[in-house]
Amino acid sequence: MAGRAVTERSVSSPVSSSIAVPSTSAPDGRASSNEALRVLDTFDTASMDLLNTRLLQDRIDRKYLVARRDLASLLDQLRASYRVVRAAGRPAASYDTLYFDTIDHRLYEDHRRERGRRYKVRVRHHFERELSFLEVKFQQGNGRTSKARTPRRFLDSSLDEAAQAFVDEHVTFRPFPVESLVPQVWTTFTRATLVGTALNERLTIDWDVVLRDDRVSRAFDDMVIVEVKQTRYANTTTAVRACASVHAREQAVSKYCLAVATLAPASRGFRPLIRKVEHLPV
Repeated sequence: MAGRAVTERSVSSPVSSSIAVPSTSAPDGRASSNEALRVLDTFDTASMDLLNTRLLQDRIDRKYLVARRDLASLLDQLRASYRVVRAAGRPAASYDTLYFDTIDHRLYEDHRRERGRRYKVRVRHHFERELSFLEVKFQQGNGRTSKARTPRRFLDSSLDEAAQAFVDEHVTFRPFPVESLVPQVWTTFTRATLVGTALNERLTIDWDVVLRDDRVSRAFDDMVIVEVKQTRYANTTTAVRACASVHAREQAVSKYCLAVATLAPASRGFRPLIRKVEHLPV
């Protein structure tokens, strides 16, 4: 892939056991990240009570691609209306996520073909909090998303018998044999989580995104993914307006689908998204 947005390098460790390959961001990326962290440190901290009222496990997800150079400006516009969720005292946290799919990429194909009801199955590791969760995410077909999750032993990425039973319990639409799921790709990123002070809204802001499988790793240095989680569509909130102010348009963005589309040799689909990522301003 061309352009400064993507850095490619080989990976020797297998996908089933590799953990936390760091981002290889360009100097401009590191500078913008440091500025973003400085802005985030000026946010008020979300209390546990506030966070518990903003879980939004059943919600509408709205995603935006933002140029890395605009991250600090975006955050500055959000400071008065949102509080930051801190992890081990830090305003941003490191995540590593392993996605599972069938050998023939059935879950990916459901997304590529824009089937209304579709699943993602993943294990996500929260490094600062030393927590891991198995998650089943379901897009319901009516614009809403629900997520079920269960704790796992920290850094345990296996789908053992208990994990398979959890997935089987929550995959009820067009079920598939859980034993057919295999590790596919990892996504590593830095995330800031913001919650609305007066509005029932939550934001996740991801940067330093690295996608990898057992062959190759690609770092998307100039990409920031903003996800606005709402109980219903609302275009007048501070977050939606802030994204518009940095010329970010709402669009479908999936780190898993982006990973398969860019890493799998014979993958198809998501070319417009890939081109947009490649041509983000630097």
